Formats: sequence, C-alpha cells, structure tokens
Amino acid sequence: MSAQNTLLKQFGTLNITPGTIYHGSWGSGQVERNRRIYDYEFVCFSGGNGRLITSDTTYYCRAGTVIIVPPRTVHCTIADSAVERWCIHFDWYGNCRAHREKERIWVFLDEEESFEPELAAAPPAESFGIVFPFHNTLHEKERSILLNLLERFFNTVPDTLPDLLRRRGLFLEILALALKREKQQVFPVNEKLNPRFFQAKSIMDASFQNPRLTIRLVAERLRITPNHLTKLFRHEMGMSALDYVQNLRLRYAAELLRENSLNIQEIALESGFEDPNYFTRLFRQRHGMTPTRFRRISQTAEI
Repeated sequence: MSAQNTLLKQFGTLNITPGTIYHGSWGSGQVERNRRIYDYEFVCFSGGNGRLITSDTTYYCRAGTVIIVPPRTVHCTIADSAVERWCIHFDWYGNCRAHREKERIWVFLDEEESFEPELAAAPPAESFGIVFPFHNTLHEKERSILLNLLERFFNTVPDTLPDLLRRRGLFLEILALALKREKQQVFPVNEKLNPRFFQAKSIMDASFQNPRLTIRLVAERLRITPNHLTKLFRHEMGMSALDYVQNLRLRYAAELLRENSLNIQEIALESGFEDPNYFTRLFRQRHGMTPTRFRRISQTAEI
C-alpha cells in the first residue's frame, strides 16, 4: 500500500470530539488553568497576541497562528492583549477511550482528579513527519482562507448525514492548510520555559483561596528565592508572582459577587483575603468601584 493510501485510510477515521469546539474572545491578561487533555486540540488565533505555554516551551501567538496540542501535554494559554481564538478537539483515529469513558476530555492540574494516560488518543504515525506540539503562523492570504473555513465549520450543524460529512470535510481542509510547513512563518522565536514557573503557577492555581498562601511559601516549596520567583513571573507573564495571585483572587471574588449571596467579608475570606478592608481596597483599584456596588450593577444587568 502506498504512503498516500495509508494516510487516507488512517485519516478516514478522524473524529471531531462532540461538544468540544469553541470560538470566542478573551480579555487582556486572562490566564487559563494548567491542564492535560486526552485528545488533540487545534487552536487558531484570529486576533490579538498571546502565548500557549507547555511545561517546557512558550509558543508565541498572533493573528494567523495555529497550534495543535497533543494528549498528555500540560499547557495553558495567556492573553497578552485581547485575543480571539478558535478551538477544536479531535482524535486522528476515532479510538480515544476518554471520549467514551469520561465526561470531559481534560484534567485541570489544580483538581484532585488524576489523569489516566491509557485513555488518551493515539498519535499519528511517525511517517507523517509531524512534531507535536505543532506551531505555525500563516501568511495573510492563507489566514483569510483559514478563517473562512473555520466560519463555515462552526456554522455547519451536524444534525444530518450530509452536514456531518460536510463538516468533517471542512475540518480536513482546515488541518491541511494549517499543516503546510513550506508556508511556515515563525513569529517570534519560541522560548524554552523554566519548569519552575509552571510548577509555581500550578501551586497558585490550586491554592490561591488559602489566605496563608504567600510567595515565600511557594518559593520555599520550589527551593528558590522569592526574588527569583518574581523574576520568573515577570519574564513569562509580565507581572510579579504576587500580582498573579491577587489577580486569581480578585477574579474569583468577582464571580462570587455576581453569583452568590455571601456577604463581603465572607467573599473576601472565600477568595483568599484575610482582611476584608484590604480586599475592598484592591477590588476598588481593579474595578473602579466597591464590591457592593459591583454586585448591585452586575445583578441589575442580569435582570
């Protein structure tokens, strides 16, 4: 059997993971929780600048950047400016056990659920010549074609067999365009990541609600100095380690204010602040209003 026929036969079973496509915008500074996935994730940036970070490498992203993240890879996304993203989860061979045995196809590192590698999707054959994570930035003409394909893909509802086949065909076209190596345009050069940054981020993501979590404690767990930890965060995220923890706490507090009836002191403690007055002062600096006014406006907007 020829190599081309082998490719066609194997890709004939490619499966798009049900319920795991996403198109939307993130605000500047938004950070994803560290996670592992069971299948492959196709990610396309159509606007803004950001980074996709694995446990050892930072991939820089702008409009036209495509990344394919493989199973088992710990990763997160950071929006350096407001970004627009398109995400599609898929399985090359349609045999990912997690699709049948798990309610969701990712595991957050800050949760107690353990990742089960035996349930992950199989990789494509080495003869394909694809190295994962795959990272490419397309030129303007190709970017325009890719966005048109993505829009058609997302607008096709697979509720009939013809639409299901049409949608699958569109995704194969999307992959074919994204994987054209001869058109690759690197911007900028990817950087190897200090693993201690990723470890520190995982600790903070999991423990920010604990008021006793301090930068010194995180640094001690990693056997580095607080100053070194702060330098890592400034290099990778453009903010200090303390700013990152405070952002997590303030974002969580805003969610509680929108959705919960707890009083302000209870929300402060639940979000990781021992001092409600300090919480109110930081919240006002971030949102330009007190937590009480923020809650009132948020609840009024939902009516």
